[in-house]
Amino acid sequence: PSVTGGAGATPLEASYSAWRASSRGADVDRGNPASVYRFLYGRLTLSFRGRQIQGGPARRPTMTLFWHRRDLRLADNRGLAAAADDGPVRPVFVFDDEVLTHGSDARVRFMLDALAALREQYRERESDLIIAHGDPATVLPALAAAVDAETIHWNEDYTKLSRDRDARVRLALERAGVDRE
Repeated sequence: PSVTGGAGATPLEASYSAWRASSRGADVDRGNPASVYRFLYGRLTLSFRGRQIQGGPARRPTMTLFWHRRDLRLADNRGLAAAADDGPVRPVFVFDDEVLTHGSDARVRFMLDALAALREQYRERESDLIIAHGDPATVLPALAAAVDAETIHWNEDYTKLSRDRDARVRLALERAGVDRE
């Protein structure tokens, strides 16, 4: 959907409209994507099993990212529930070329459909799924820094490719000072 605001606007659209109305976000460094991102998503929240899940960056030091991988669902998601126990959560999915090259066309189509459904579930709860592209060992520490996340949660994946990727991500997070739960 376009980000336009107006009657029936989503919270994201309303935030964007507020930014445009306030001298185009004079208090936002428009040359810094993280600053614009913080402004636009700063007030969106959702509830998951009675816990607050932050749809935007919190000013609190307890921000957590939840990295969706094969677990493209809200219901019965142990990692997401554990992340929500720690405080505000930002959900993220990273398109990893290394993983995508191993998937068949049908599997990739299924994943895209599941991502669309997951994003819609978050949007129904006035939040959004961050979708990024690149090497998770690079993307996740950068995203954690952008939203002031101290911790990243994810569910275990037991394939060799996933274990190798997870080891690289853990090392990158450790270097960035971000905990992995």
